[in-house]
Amino acid sequence: MKRRGGASFSGQSLVELIIGIGIAAIVAGSVVGALVLSVRTNKYSIESKAASSLGQEILDQTKSLSEGDWVGLYSVSDKSASSTYHIDSTSTLVIATGTEEVLRDGITYTRWISIENVNRSATSGAITLTGGSEDPSTQKVTTYIEWAFFGDTTRVSLTQYLTRWSRNTATVFTDWSGSSGQDGPITRPDSNYFTSSGDINLSTTIQTGSSGYLISSTFDTGYPDGMKINAILWQGALGVGGTNSVKFQIASSNSSGGPWTFIGSDGTSNTFYVPSGPGTSYPIPVGQHNNKRYFRYKVQLDKDGASTSPVVEDIIINWSP
Repeated sequence: MKRRGGASFSGQSLVELIIGIGIAAIVAGSVVGALVLSVRTNKYSIESKAASSLGQEILDQTKSLSEGDWVGLYSVSDKSASSTYHIDSTSTLVIATGTEEVLRDGITYTRWISIENVNRSATSGAITLTGGSEDPSTQKVTTYIEWAFFGDTTRVSLTQYLTRWSRNTATVFTDWSGSSGQDGPITRPDSNYFTSSGDINLSTTIQTGSSGYLISSTFDTGYPDGMKINAILWQGALGVGGTNSVKFQIASSNSSGGPWTFIGSDGTSNTFYVPSGPGTSYPIPVGQHNNKRYFRYKVQLDKDGASTSPVVEDIIINWSP
């Protein structure tokens, strides 16, 4: 064995060899670990993208169902964050209980939706998690998708708020020149008949000398499961000077024969819906006139100190099936 200055290097070479092997093993382990992580990350990216696509698919189906049958969505028996439904699309879109399994690219995904009621602030109308009043025209739908991933269960979720307002219908009443005593129901808003009136001048417009009212015939929306009245507005002229007013009450029912209870902004017969002027929409509170097929309106015109009387040319009621 070669010596230099009387010292042996055999032990040092062995130590260096062992250290070199250890370093190589660490490097190789790091490379393998990085490769495994890369493969795992890529696999998760592909599968989570597929899961999100499946989630969006069921949300789109739920939206389509709500547009065709809002009451069917709103009326499911169990509504909470833990409720479990899926969309049965074998023939037509139907809400069914439980989860469903979907095979996509060799992976079995389990998906379902939860359906929840939504509250809105009484002042701003914004969705609120606490307080407020229930809005029967808005539902929170969350879809969940789960699948097995490297021995664990992985989940993604998507949430959207569905509203009944996506199918707004505006019914325009424009002519009151016909006879009174016509309860209806009518299906054409251009019918010139009405139920009753008092102290009012009628032609194709509504006018009053001092104070008068008109009660419409019953209007049939044609939707057996009902609709939601969203807003009311009128067109015409308020008059010059004074404090003239044009105000409304609405009654709704699931029977063409009533009963008819005309209510206003606070849900009682003591108040009215009072648009600030012609062409200005007045939103109907979310808790009123929900899921009713028929409605009537009452319009009251008051002339107070103005030089000209208010004139109503059109009454427009916005509603959603």
